[in-house]
Amino acid sequence: MSKVLMTVYNNFTHDSRVLKEANSLIDAGYDVEIVALLSGEVEPYEEMGKLKVHRVGINPVHLRFIKFLKDSKRDFAQLKRKMVNFYKKAIKSSNRIFKKILSIPKKFLSKINKFKGRILKKIVSIRRQLSVYTSKLEKSIISTLSCRHTEKYTIQVKDNKVTDVLRFIYCQFPVFQDKDNFVIKILKRTIRIIIKVCIYTPISIILLFILGITTINNALFYILAGILDIAFGTARFIIKLLGYFLKVIYEVLELVIVETLRLVANIVMSILRFPFSLLTNIINDNHEKSVIQKTDDRSKNDFTTLIINFLLKRHRLFCIFDFNKRIMQFCDNSSTTYDIVHSHDLNTLIFGYRYKKKYKTKLIYDSHELYLERNRFDSYSLLGKKIRVMVERKMIRKCDDVITVNVSIADYLADIYKVPVPKVIMNIPSAKEPVKRDESFSIRKQLSIPDDKMILLYSGAITFNRGIDKVIMSLKYNEDIHMVCMGYGADKFKDDLVNTAKESGVIDRFHFFGPVPGNQVTSYAASADIGVAPIENVCLSYYFCSPNKLFEYLLAGLPVITSNFPEMSRLVDEFGIGLTFDPSSPEDIARTIKEALVSEEIRSNVISKTREVISKYCWENEEKKLINMYEVL
Repeated sequence: MSKVLMTVYNNFTHDSRVLKEANSLIDAGYDVEIVALLSGEVEPYEEMGKLKVHRVGINPVHLRFIKFLKDSKRDFAQLKRKMVNFYKKAIKSSNRIFKKILSIPKKFLSKINKFKGRILKKIVSIRRQLSVYTSKLEKSIISTLSCRHTEKYTIQVKDNKVTDVLRFIYCQFPVFQDKDNFVIKILKRTIRIIIKVCIYTPISIILLFILGITTINNALFYILAGILDIAFGTARFIIKLLGYFLKVIYEVLELVIVETLRLVANIVMSILRFPFSLLTNIINDNHEKSVIQKTDDRSKNDFTTLIINFLLKRHRLFCIFDFNKRIMQFCDNSSTTYDIVHSHDLNTLIFGYRYKKKYKTKLIYDSHELYLERNRFDSYSLLGKKIRVMVERKMIRKCDDVITVNVSIADYLADIYKVPVPKVIMNIPSAKEPVKRDESFSIRKQLSIPDDKMILLYSGAITFNRGIDKVIMSLKYNEDIHMVCMGYGADKFKDDLVNTAKESGVIDRFHFFGPVPGNQVTSYAASADIGVAPIENVCLSYYFCSPNKLFEYLLAGLPVITSNFPEMSRLVDEFGIGLTFDPSSPEDIARTIKEALVSEEIRSNVISKTREVISKYCWENEEKKLINMYEVL
């Protein structure tokens, strides 16, 4: 026997779809347990025949933190000042750090420029010395060659061998002794050229060493100085070229580095500003008092109150996460390992995804509606909705099977998340004979509505955007009609509807009744004259809805008028059992009510085709599809 775990985010007291699915699976031989939310006056554990219901309580982290805030005696105004001071100090420190980082390239370039300046000065100094040494050498040689000696020169080997050799040559050849001799001039010029060539050529070094000259006066220094002059000249050119490229590279790097650092600085500044901005936004944000938990603090600007309101605005999200965590803890502590997990709606799919990943079980996602396109007090932010869509897309693709309540929602899910078209298992009542009127279940009698007045019945949840206010407004166009709202709803919404009735002048023809037990809904509905489902087009989930109340009206033998939306229009038009209207127009609603009440064709279709509708749209047919799906798994 396969073990099935169903999860639902409510206390499982009015969820007819989950109950029908669980009982159908039990009848098919499955062992079914349900984990629901422990809220209200319900028991943590309950057995409904073979069905076991476990309810887990939640204690989300934000409520624990709020309790800490209220119980704590800390001065949160002081904490706020500390946060602001910390933010200011962090900004100053970051500014100093960024200035130091930006100054590094400038310091580096400055050092390069200084080093380049010192090199250039050294090169200029060496060049000057070289020119002086070259001039001195030339004069020394010429003066040596021009000297006159009457006596025969005898070579005496001394330290200055260069001078001795030149003097010996000069004295042995008298032709050199004539100053004005043309040959002497030529030789002098030749000597000058040779000296210059030898200074800039290393051959002179080899010649001098071949002659065995060990002491060459200052000639070797002059030669080396010439070589250094060439080297430093080349070095100077290279340094100038390198300096030019360094300057270009520096300008490019400076642009890149500065812009990068500015970008990093902006990011860091934004991160550092976040706590302060968050604090400022919280301070400037005027939140409405939460219907979940009201605070009675000293001032609206009290820091503790602002934090509490900020957290309570996200109350449902925190509760859903905590509920899924506690279901996981419940399963981890249980000795039972489930073969199939059936998650009802996205708010319990998080647990199903984690359980499948951990225990390698089968996972079914049962989407009762378009969860991310529901009727809400405040819509999701753009980023918040994007994240939720990504989460649902990731988890729905990991499911072994997906089911939903009608064709329109199935096609939408398949198109948005690129998954196979989910199976359609409608939320409709079981097949049974149409209910006959019973005076013990008479709304007219219990509300003392005259027999000559028609009763327009709205059955279901009394909440916002259900179009009830527009139907109330339409009563002023139909004076023979009383409207009855049968169901449960918050006092706030009921008070708003009463005010609408007073403003429209129809308060004497507007009534609340019930709520009544689920098995008595159709019995009471049979005492009305017409049923209405005035859903407003405020979200895709409402636009694609196929409410259970339509089939309850049919079982009660009532003509149906409903909003002109795809799924509801399909049912009404297929069997001719009612009419559709524009839910935003009280005039169109009033016209449709009159037409439906006087139409003999509609009344005859309701009487003659009710059984046909019931035989086609009944839970017994949907049950077969559910069982077949489980058997394939």
